[in-house]
Amino acid sequence: MPVWGEGHLATAEEHLGNNENWGTQPTDYLISQVHRMMLAYRMGNQVLPLKLVRELCPESDAPLWRVLDFLGGHLPEGKDLTDVKGLLSGAEMLRQKCKETVQHTEGALEFGE
Repeated sequence: MPVWGEGHLATAEEHLGNNENWGTQPTDYLISQVHRMMLAYRMGNQVLPLKLVRELCPESDAPLWRVLDFLGGHLPEGKDLTDVKGLLSGAEMLRQKCKETVQHTEGALEFGE
């Protein structure tokens, strides 16, 4: 009969390593997208989280938000949990800011005279 040891859930840093492109595309694995958003938040990057929200999870019921919500209730104390809690607490503001950015960009278009 096999003996099961304790498992280890990779942290965002362990999962993504130094690959700055993983988790930035809509076709990337969902967990890679979640980890990329967490690391961007941790590093104080304000542009990438907005880009990810705009492209991947503009609605509150998007899978990325559901994964973050799940992780918030299951991760042990540490950097990843701090990132998740911070993202979740600012989720509505991020979604709203994305909507404002899109509206502002559309309003700024100028066509010849």
